[in-house]
Amino acid sequence: MSALRYSSRLPGAPASDMYINVQCKTSWSPLGLQVANLAPTLLKPMARGRVTLPAPDASYPCVEFNFAGEELDLRRFIQGFRRAVEIIAHEKVRAVSSLTFPVKFTDRLRRLNRISAANKFASGTLAKLIDVVPPLAGPIFSTLADRRVDLATLVEDEEALVEHIRENVAGMFHPVGTCRMGCANDPDAVVDSTGRVRGIEGLRIVDASIMPTLPRGNTNLPTIMLAEKISAAMIDEIRQ
Repeated sequence: MSALRYSSRLPGAPASDMYINVQCKTSWSPLGLQVANLAPTLLKPMARGRVTLPAPDASYPCVEFNFAGEELDLRRFIQGFRRAVEIIAHEKVRAVSSLTFPVKFTDRLRRLNRISAANKFASGTLAKLIDVVPPLAGPIFSTLADRRVDLATLVEDEEALVEHIRENVAGMFHPVGTCRMGCANDPDAVVDSTGRVRGIEGLRIVDASIMPTLPRGNTNLPTIMLAEKISAAMIDEIRQ
């Protein structure tokens, strides 16, 4: 994979807030290995989600990401989508691709992407059919994805583009902040600067959930850094 990072430069937006991920495969399956993708990504969102319990005796929480909940976020999603379409339309990209289409995250597509023996078999069969008879790629992807949507037309119709983004925006699997770190006077903070949970003696949280905002990149290394820093502070406290 490779990536393009840049600043949207929209009023109110921080620097280096955009990211277009370029991947040579879409998923784990044999068919997914044949499909590359460009994923416009917002690194510094303004919107905030929430985690609540739907009932006092609920066995699982309700997680609301609220991806397009702020106008500035939506403006940046539009800009990123249009830039991705510009890249796809470039002659150098067209020379190494045959079909282009926007992905729609339907329940059917989610079911097909689950890791299972049946999905692996079905996906492998479709991938072999495309290898043997390349023209079959058109009808196959027309069934799996919405190839009726022309990308160039979509980016020119802002109302349709906004609807597409709202219906298909998804996370990058790096959520943070559900137990955010903050000062003593921060009503939304769950832990202090050393990971201590407020109001519960002897309990600390040390993972990506204590990050108050998303970093401009993947969360693996920052999480390791948090663990190293807080564990060192705990050792120092014991020694003292």
